[in-house]
Amino acid sequence: MNTRLLGIIVVIEAAVVTGIVQLSHLTVFPSKTAVVLIWLLPIAFGLHVAEEFALPGGFGEWYRGYRPQWALRITPSYLLRVNVVGGAACLLMPLGAFDYRGGYSFGGIHVWCILTSAMAFNGMLHLLGTIQTRQYSPGVVTGMAVYVPLLAVSVAYFVGTRAMILPTAILCVVLGCVLQPVLNYRHERALSREQHS
Repeated sequence: MNTRLLGIIVVIEAAVVTGIVQLSHLTVFPSKTAVVLIWLLPIAFGLHVAEEFALPGGFGEWYRGYRPQWALRITPSYLLRVNVVGGAACLLMPLGAFDYRGGYSFGGIHVWCILTSAMAFNGMLHLLGTIQTRQYSPGVVTGMAVYVPLLAVSVAYFVGTRAMILPTAILCVVLGCVLQPVLNYRHERALSREQHS
């Protein structure tokens, strides 16, 4: 599975990079920098998933040890579903970020920022898990070296170019950071229902 997953990621990454090069020359986008920043999200996601599951991999085992109360729910099929949904969102969200008349889609750029914030927060959770367990959490390197800087640079750029205003950008970051705790709460409720059944 890891070899197949890595192959899929390489193909997707190559397609996204090719798309960035082609799209950045079109005048329907506000700037080349905007195209690159927006489309770095699916590239970052691919790198992150590759680190978690293929290079070096082992995230599922690490996470079951980190959260033993969720171990039965953290199956390979569950992790696959979560990452397919995340990957689809990261690939589709950039398409809605632009208005294709040389500007940004108001809703699209903000939803993109929320998703990027969620990914950066995920990277910080990998770091927290690494610190708490004193073991490498597969995903911590790309989380901290790719997701977090991508969010910081993007927010600075989009606020600086007035694609977003600072209060709205802050709200998007907060909303993105709330997604993981909401998912954790859903896990806890599902486990509670299963134990009482």
